[in-house]
Amino acid sequence: MDAMTINCEQTVDCIVTFLKEKIKESHKEGICLGISGGIDSAVVAALAVKATEDPSKVHGLHLPDFYSQKKFSRLSQQLADQLQIHFQMIHIGQQVKEQGGYKPFVIKIFRMSAWLNRLIAGLFCRVYSFVKWRNRMIKKNADKKKGLQKALTITHSLSQIMPMPDRIASSFSIRHILRREILEVYAAKRNLLLVGAANRTESFVGWFVENGVDDLPIEPIFRLYKNQVFQLARFLNIPAEIVAMSPSPDMLKGIRDTDIIGFSYDKLDRVAYVIEHGLNKEKALMEGIKLNELRDIAKLNQFSLKMHKNKHEFPSLNQKNAHQK
Repeated sequence: MDAMTINCEQTVDCIVTFLKEKIKESHKEGICLGISGGIDSAVVAALAVKATEDPSKVHGLHLPDFYSQKKFSRLSQQLADQLQIHFQMIHIGQQVKEQGGYKPFVIKIFRMSAWLNRLIAGLFCRVYSFVKWRNRMIKKNADKKKGLQKALTITHSLSQIMPMPDRIASSFSIRHILRREILEVYAAKRNLLLVGAANRTESFVGWFVENGVDDLPIEPIFRLYKNQVFQLARFLNIPAEIVAMSPSPDMLKGIRDTDIIGFSYDKLDRVAYVIEHGLNKEKALMEGIKLNELRDIAKLNQFSLKMHKNKHEFPSLNQKNAHQK
């Protein structure tokens, strides 16, 4: 969508100015952030270096656990080396275990194989879609076709005994909240400004954990859609391997964001832009979005609104050198 093309130079200047102002008004000595090995934190780290004008004042922490993939640790180190920032890797697996993050049996299954995980995720999405279809059909045909309702009760039972989403979400929450707590302690001890790497698209569909590492008070790229983060990444010369990699929560081996959310970031961006800018839904349909996709993504957004309980500070990209709360 051409409307989401940004002026990267002006956007960088705006975010850098915002970070400089936050450092100055809070009397901090630098910036601290979590480095995941993904594109969002990579972009924020590069912006932090520009804001401090001294790589040694940027502290990036990579916090892997027992289920983290080694490639993300490698990419985090590669990014830190390129930016020349202060980098530390702290393994949190034992702490996650003590808090019950690996207790659900389904989580243990996901440790076995990336290929198997994608297969399980694909099958679950198909079953979930069928259950939603079944619910619509029963509501539509409750009086006319009671036989259909009876025949589909098996899927109702299946939906009741599939606690996979809640258990996975619980494991995600434990790890995200723990990472935030570690970053907060680290930043406080060193008088550093703690910043997050949440983007606009993930916030729109609720792809974050409340009070977790992606729900920090200061979020420099909070008003950028995912494709705009990619635009900045290329402008900032983020390592090509990070830019080319499919975004992943690095919580379940081989599972990408889109495997769980159910939609590509391209579609999420397009629908988010249409809804947030009050455009007619026909605009989304013209952009290749199906009506059912538009409806389902809009529902994700409605659900996410219940999760937004914390205030965030971020630069306003509509007006240079301004920011909103």
